[in-house]
Amino acid sequence: MHTHLDRLYDHLGWADRLLLEALENAGAPSEPVLRLLAHLFSAERIWLKRLRNEDTSTEVVWPAFSLAQCRSVAEASLAGFREVLGTATAERLAGSISYRTTKGQPMETVMEDILIHVALHGAYHRGQIAALLRREGQEPPTTDYIAFARAKGSGS
Repeated sequence: MHTHLDRLYDHLGWADRLLLEALENAGAPSEPVLRLLAHLFSAERIWLKRLRNEDTSTEVVWPAFSLAQCRSVAEASLAGFREVLGTATAERLAGSISYRTTKGQPMETVMEDILIHVALHGAYHRGQIAALLRREGQEPPTTDYIAFARAKGSGS
């Protein structure tokens, strides 16, 4: 079991669901909010495909997703990351993943570093979205890790 990674992905799923629910309940999000949200979920899908050694050449980093498409991609990606985490050995997590960047450059990165990056990347963009929502006069949900820990308890 990869307790810290599992916990990060529990937070990722919780935070993404909270944000999506808030946006769905508030009505149509602004273009800048939806653009960042779509990027967040597209990037997660791209990284998941890289971990699975799948082709990413047709993936778009900044897609024009609807809110419903964002939810669909987010749910599918989270299920995929849970599967990856559920089958990854310590040796595999420490091993390198070979892939091509979105610009086509060959790259290798340790699997665990990719998984940590995905979780941090999501937190970064959820923070940007929260700032945009505040500027638009809305109160975003609190998606900080500590709020998750308080809501879920330290062992779940």
